[in-house]
Amino acid sequence: MHIIIDGYNYLHAIRNVGHLDAAGFERERDKLLQRLAAYRSYKPNNITVVFDGTESLNLYRGREDFQGIQVLFSAQGENADEVIMEKAEPGNLVVTADREIIDHVFANGAETI
Repeated sequence: MHIIIDGYNYLHAIRNVGHLDAAGFERERDKLLQRLAAYRSYKPNNITVVFDGTESLNLYRGREDFQGIQVLFSAQGENADEVIMEKAEPGNLVVTADREIIDHVFANGAETI
């Protein structure tokens, strides 16, 4: 199974991160990735976490590997929702609370939680 996580959506849903500065947000993002890496150590699913990079100066999507977890940042002018919807395929599990993504995922045969 491939699990795709709407990174900032997830952080906003489980933590009160709206008040954090850039460094605080980065710490929360790192904590999420560490928890996912721990999960992956005993459930070896493919995991992709997608974060918004809309405001960055990167013309292309950023891509990192964090202990076997694929981390994607959307390109300048693109949001994470677009990347997630592009990757949603039958058999994938998408973690988000975003209604537009949920509707798209179901229409394309993937599942959400």
